[in-house]
Amino acid sequence: MNIQELKNADLRRSILTLLAYDVDYQLNQTFISMALEAIGKSVTKDILDNQLLWLKIQNFVSIDENNNLRIVTLTDQGLEVAKGKARVHGVRDLRPSELSEIKQFKG
Repeated sequence: MNIQELKNADLRRSILTLLAYDVDYQLNQTFISMALEAIGKSVTKDILDNQLLWLKIQNFVSIDENNNLRIVTLTDQGLEVAKGKARVHGVRDLRPSELSEIKQFKG
């Protein structure tokens, strides 16, 4: 993997984790952008759009438009990846500390 692929895989991991921690597994794209910035992963709208599209193509998220607001929802398959139950090329694997933390969260 080159550096850009590593960055993309890490960004996708962060997006899936953010969605997994939300009570209804969904966030709007603006909030995802702000949350990524808060954890030191600020990206442009185009980059976030591309990563969300990649996640949608893999069937890890669904995306709905609602009055010019994009709502991103984690799918069952995406939750399996977020929790480390499934490993996928293109999404960074969970670190051991992350794995135990996310398994404790939401059962």
